[in-house]
Amino acid sequence: MCCLIFSRRGLAYFGVFVQLLVALMIIPVITLLVAYTAGTSRDGSGRHLSSPEMAFVVIYCLGLCLLAGIIFAGIRTDSLQSLYISIASLMILQLFAGVITILSWKPDTFFTDEKEVLIRVTCLTLNIISTITYLCILICYTSHLKNKLRAEYEAEEEDFYYHQSQQ
Repeated sequence: MCCLIFSRRGLAYFGVFVQLLVALMIIPVITLLVAYTAGTSRDGSGRHLSSPEMAFVVIYCLGLCLLAGIIFAGIRTDSLQSLYISIASLMILQLFAGVITILSWKPDTFFTDEKEVLIRVTCLTLNIISTITYLCILICYTSHLKNKLRAEYEAEEEDFYYHQSQQ
């Protein structure tokens, strides 16, 4: 494993994995900061996350770490199946995050603080923009990989028919 990480190819794969992890962790960190600053506590300080909110953010971060691993495995092995799984997982995670964010707006505090509403709407907008960006990247990479695999298959097929005709 250490030899793989320190080889040139292994270092490139490790770099891709770290980039994916950092890129995907931007979303939950923004969510966590927004929830921390805009969340209301009993004393009204706004610097407190309740246990369910903290559990949601932790599960969300772990889910995105797992997703980064799936995407990394798909890129490393040129696996279309793992990339399709990562696209579906990303959509489900982001849909879940958006629904939870909307449901966390309690009716009694929804219109009381304009700053809180602005922060939560900004967070939701960033989540949507990030999701669309990651989906576009994954879909483009998946279509590129499909074309690459199709070209390799056609080249092997032509080579096979060429050798058949030579005999």
